Amino acid sequence: MRIPNSTMGALCALTIGVAFGLLGCDEGVRGSETASLRAEPEMLAFAAPLPGQNTRTRMVSLINEGTGTLRIASVDVSEDDDSPELRLLDADDWNAGVREVRPGQSISVSVGFQAVNAQADTGRLTVVSNAGSPLVVPITTPDIDPVIQLSSQPEGDFGNEQGTLALNQAAPGGVQRATIEIMSWSIAPLEVSSVCLLDAEGRCSDGAGTPFRICAGVPASLDQCEAPAVAAPLPFEATSTFTVVYLPARATVDTSAAQIRVESNSAAAPSYLIRVNGTPCVRRADGDLCGDCGNGQTDLGEACDDGNLDDQDSCTNACTAARCGDGIVQRDAELCDDGNTEDGDGCDADCTLSAADDDGDGVADTEDNCPNVPNPDQVDRDGDGLGDACDPEPERTNYRLRAQLSTVGGRGVSANATQSGSGATGEQSGQSQRFRVKAKLSQ
Repeated sequence: MRIPNSTMGALCALTIGVAFGLLGCDEGVRGSETASLRAEPEMLAFAAPLPGQNTRTRMVSLINEGTGTLRIASVDVSEDDDSPELRLLDADDWNAGVREVRPGQSISVSVGFQAVNAQADTGRLTVVSNAGSPLVVPITTPDIDPVIQLSSQPEGDFGNEQGTLALNQAAPGGVQRATIEIMSWSIAPLEVSSVCLLDAEGRCSDGAGTPFRICAGVPASLDQCEAPAVAAPLPFEATSTFTVVYLPARATVDTSAAQIRVESNSAAAPSYLIRVNGTPCVRRADGDLCGDCGNGQTDLGEACDDGNLDDQDSCTNACTAARCGDGIVQRDAELCDDGNTEDGDGCDADCTLSAADDDGDGVADTEDNCPNVPNPDQVDRDGDGLGDACDPEPERTNYRLRAQLSTVGGRGVSANATQSGSGATGEQSGQSQRFRVKAKLSQ
């Protein structure tokens, strides 16, 4: 914007006399020499502060395009609302006295913007000089959008729209916890509407059937785990924390994956996805650690820690207390442990041996005339040893064939295993569901 100077007489009488007091007229301004002021840029438009910040600074160059010396009497910044966000940097220096700019030279003014709310505002930079009417540079500030920022402990990789987190410090049967912090990363309040684990169809779930759980805050134990919720909007730099828990089962050897979705009013990432990879940690030698497990000290989240690799004592290698039903036969305390607490399956709920009952009808397999078909009444109308429930001809006597089976692979069978069926005697080979068998059958 160019503002031509007035004549020398008017300049001395009006501009210098009023604006500068009794300074007199500089001889260099007399005659045809005049100052001409231009601002660059002619309009000052602030961009939104960078994520994690709430300030911006812009420069305005005041250029003397005239032939006489430019004398700047004052510089001021004002706004159109009641929330001060604009200010003149080094204001005391600018208003301490007259600043002179020679012809063809320039001087810079710094204007600062510090956002206190998310709304757009307007203001102006006003420069009073001997170049005529005051120079006005319009100023605008932007609408500011909410921004989400995430971080974790242990450290993950979090970008602007998605992130990843690796959990690899839980022994099979143990537990690893990670905390994820949600932060409001702009002056605009962040509203988080949902934090949830996703199932295979991308729907929120409770994590059932997976080794992962998420909990509000940082619970002291899994018994206190509640679904995450952020009730109030988060102001700039405020945070909300939730916990991810990885619980690999005793037999886990492979990596498992899950996705967590964080929904908010963030403009750039309204649906932020976190991929969590869980890999079981295996202690193979003395001194190996899975997190703190194995250091010989009972740390937070551990039931015990004896520092050894003996999985059959009272403290497992996952730093959990040994118990009936954990799938580990505890030496000198258990006769069996099949990983459950059911009776009648060969290992009872108290980890003592029992007769197997594969069909669960209450009759032990060794006594059951249909060991694979539930028939608690054991009805056998033709008296051939095959119960009616599994006899293809329940009113006609069939053969009950017995043989000592030799196995190839599998977990083994007892010496009392039987093969029941009808037909002629003789050499016969067969393939069971679990075992490959060969036996000579006799009536």
